[in-house]
Amino acid sequence: MKKVFVLLLTLLLCSLFSSCNGKITKEESTKLYLSALDSYSQQKYDEASAYLIMLIKHDSKFYQADLLMGKIQFFQNDFLNALITFKKLTKKYPQFLEARIWYIRTLIISEQFDLAKELLETELSFNQTDWRIFYLYSLLEEKQGNIDKKIVMLNRAELSLSDSAKIYLEVGEIWNLLDIQERSKEYNEKAKMIASSNKSLNLLTNIIKK
Repeated sequence: MKKVFVLLLTLLLCSLFSSCNGKITKEESTKLYLSALDSYSQQKYDEASAYLIMLIKHDSKFYQADLLMGKIQFFQNDFLNALITFKKLTKKYPQFLEARIWYIRTLIISEQFDLAKELLETELSFNQTDWRIFYLYSLLEEKQGNIDKKIVMLNRAELSLSDSAKIYLEVGEIWNLLDIQERSKEYNEKAKMIASSNKSLNLLTNIIKK
């Protein structure tokens, strides 16, 4: 039933844009992606998929669409196809950190622990500041029953978040010097939220779901 819905919506989209066989404009690509993103944010995954199928078919270089498709596959528990999608992205765009992170996350969920660990070690050899890498490592240790190591990785993730809080405070101070109080308050609130040790680990869990 879902496949039928996606097919029908895709055909409808074809009639709204240039054609099913020709190219679409950059503006149309952006419009399709924003529509998919909106549907995704509302957890309307089938609808979002239909937009993305249309977009990817006619604009293969729109790599953000592939990433979003992989996320949809992940949240629909279609881990096999999610792995395929994320792996292709990491091969085509090795510098695409978001794709690498989602690929590792999917490997962990799929219990491909050895490969996940290998990739995490590679990430840490280049990047010691991104809390998401430490958080994923904590998930890997949890899945393998290594609670002590999980705590260590969560502490390192929290430390990275604390460093982020310092940056938010500095940015907030700049906005304050420019007398733009609304922006200053926004960044100070972000710093306060992250810096609170009682909240930061919960924040990790909330952010990783987005």
